[in-house]
Amino acid sequence: MNRAEVKRRQAKALGEILTWIVLSAAGSLTGNNGVTYIAAAYAIFLLMWLPVGGGLTDSLGRLLRNRYNKGQYKNALKMRSFTVVFQAVSGALGSVLLLVAAQPAAELVFKVRYSVLILMVLAPTVFLRSISSVLLGYFQGDGSELPTALAFCVRCLFWGSGIFLQAR
Repeated sequence: MNRAEVKRRQAKALGEILTWIVLSAAGSLTGNNGVTYIAAAYAIFLLMWLPVGGGLTDSLGRLLRNRYNKGQYKNALKMRSFTVVFQAVSGALGSVLLLVAAQPAAELVFKVRYSVLILMVLAPTVFLRSISSVLLGYFQGDGSELPTALAFCVRCLFWGSGIFLQAR
């Protein structure tokens, strides 16, 4: 692991710590029930996100870096275009599936019916996050880790601020 990857992983850990800080601040505003609704919705969101594009950023970055090192620029271009199309389709399907399955998942699996609306709001983010993962994989493949590290922090802050605004 090179120095840039270490810094990216540190930024990812910092982003996750910031998310938990914002979540605890929102929890003090909403009480135990509000945190329960948000946590159940986020768990269902992660269960949908992981099959759609959980490890895409790192794997695409490594594959593109290997292609560039071997001088296979046309192959890397084909891989990029195919990945964008595939992730757009799978992200859209994941968003629709999460939107349709929001009520059964929240009420039957977690028995938290008030998190259905939160899941419906989170449904389009499956698509957006799959596209952003492809773009972050491009940056990693080019060897620049800074956009990926910043994206982890910004993603966590946006998610945390969205929770904070819903709590008010």
